[in-house]
Amino acid sequence: MPSLAALVPKIPACQSMKPSEMLWVTKSQAFFQTWEKLKVCMPKYEAFLQTHVPLGGGGGDFNNDVRVMSKKMEGRAMKEESQVALAEFYLAVALQLRPADIDAAGSDSQALLQVARDCAEKDFEPCIEQARDLVADYNAAMHEALEETSPFYEVDSSLFWISNFDIVAPMEFHHFLTALGHGSGQQWTLDRAHTSPKAVEQAVAEAEEALLSGDSSMEPARRAGELVYNKWLQASSMPVKAVVANTLMSHGLMVSIEVYQSDKLLPDYINSS
Repeated sequence: MPSLAALVPKIPACQSMKPSEMLWVTKSQAFFQTWEKLKVCMPKYEAFLQTHVPLGGGGGDFNNDVRVMSKKMEGRAMKEESQVALAEFYLAVALQLRPADIDAAGSDSQALLQVARDCAEKDFEPCIEQARDLVADYNAAMHEALEETSPFYEVDSSLFWISNFDIVAPMEFHHFLTALGHGSGQQWTLDRAHTSPKAVEQAVAEAEEALLSGDSSMEPARRAGELVYNKWLQASSMPVKAVVANTLMSHGLMVSIEVYQSDKLLPDYINSS
């Protein structure tokens, strides 16, 4: 059965899937690229939080801080110290994300304030909201379970694949095996207790040939395998989403969630695709 699992990534439709083009990959790349510019500004955000903690704000509640900021931008009353700290933060953000607009505003305080507001509403807030949406389906238990299978890839890729598919797509993987078991009347799902290693190797080779050919009777297996592989690619986002979530939480930009702590980002297979 592990050898059959290793056939899934070889299915033509799976081969055509490009991990680098998946939505979670492009969104996370966009976040990290923006965050490289934003991270130097975050001490100023922390300073702002500290100024309005006595007023009942702060504490890492980003949505509340945005509301407070919006009121300030509309000219409503705010503690002067908080106004200054908030203005410094968003001007720092604008300097990173809209340097040309900052240059054009020069020393005009109203123009600078408008640049800061535009940057807050059109750049910073959407970036943070998109990052929060990205990690909304993060699953710490799945992250941990997948990481525990990582050593299998170096030892036996077949074990790696079957253990991963059992975690992320057990029903779809069962359908794949079932479809193989009825493909062209062949019994690809072998009884290990009564099948020699040589017979297993032969059966897997025949199954692979049928899967990769135009054999129409193998179409159900191909479709099931495609579903399995797509779910695995989606689940492979967990390590990256953990990094994004930790980044947001550590700066008070997201309500705390459980995150599996790991220093591994992606399986080698993903990195090499």
